Amino acid sequence: MNSKRRFVFFLLSITISSLVFSQEVREARTLADNPINSKFPLLKFLDVEYEQFSAADYKLKRDDQKYEDGSIHSQKRLRASVMVPVLMKKKFVVFTSLRYKYEVLDYENVKYYLIDKPFFTHKANEESHYLAGTVSFNYIDRIFGKRLLVNGNVTVDGSDRGYERMMGSVSALINIRESAHTTFAIGAYVSSSRSLVFPIFPTLRYQHMFVGTPWMIDGIMPQYFYARRMIGENGRFSFGFLLDSGMFFEYPGQEGFKHVYTFDKVAGKLDLVYEHNLTKSIMLRASGGLSKTYKGVFREKNKKDDFAEMSQDWNGYFSLGVSYNLGRRK
Repeated sequence: MNSKRRFVFFLLSITISSLVFSQEVREARTLADNPINSKFPLLKFLDVEYEQFSAADYKLKRDDQKYEDGSIHSQKRLRASVMVPVLMKKKFVVFTSLRYKYEVLDYENVKYYLIDKPFFTHKANEESHYLAGTVSFNYIDRIFGKRLLVNGNVTVDGSDRGYERMMGSVSALINIRESAHTTFAIGAYVSSSRSLVFPIFPTLRYQHMFVGTPWMIDGIMPQYFYARRMIGENGRFSFGFLLDSGMFFEYPGQEGFKHVYTFDKVAGKLDLVYEHNLTKSIMLRASGGLSKTYKGVFREKNKKDDFAEMSQDWNGYFSLGVSYNLGRRK
């Protein structure tokens, strides 16, 4: 808890000092031409990220009965993605994306407890490969004078052992308020995947520039909520909250269990991020902070009932990334 308090105090110190001592002369800007947005696009053509976590204790339960606990001594993760536009019209955009994730978990001091339900064990060192391909359809229009964005996705995924499943999702956002300095939109997300902890949830998009200061609030809830500002001409600093989700396929290979299980985890992060444009197309990114697992669940593939539930203590993390973007604005 002491490290958590120090991190929160650090965030508050940065905010207060920046607001009090910033004496830059800034020209009048809007959300559309603010470099916080224009120089750092949300979607990236090519993105590679390495992430590492510190040690943390964990426990696993089945029907509220603890059957395992121990420590995840080390967790390392490599992510890579490519997004390719296929069709771009005024109101209709189609693109495809490929994602890959490699993850290594090192366990220590693992203890098992006898319960009245069967459970599978795991190796001291586990590796997983996750692959997914998505076709995304985006429709932009106006309804009752308000901007509407509808997004539909079809995804196939699997692992190094082969194809596992197909799923779809639909989301929609409608702008409630849109001005030179503020955007506010509400919507919803629905997925057909039975492995997700939250397959249905409301969404909220909020951006607001504080005129006369270098700061902007930028959020897509519940995914993230950041305070952002430029550092020089090509750097961006952000701090806030990130809801990070990730999954992989588990193959127990033990008698009495199904061949494939899915594991999906949702973690909340207190996040510090610095991004820097090396060129108009290449961007570097570094982040770090504290992470707390909200919930992790094992389920049989294509089943919605939890087989086991995981909880994990706070731990620290850092990540380094590089991205390449096409058609960057000046």
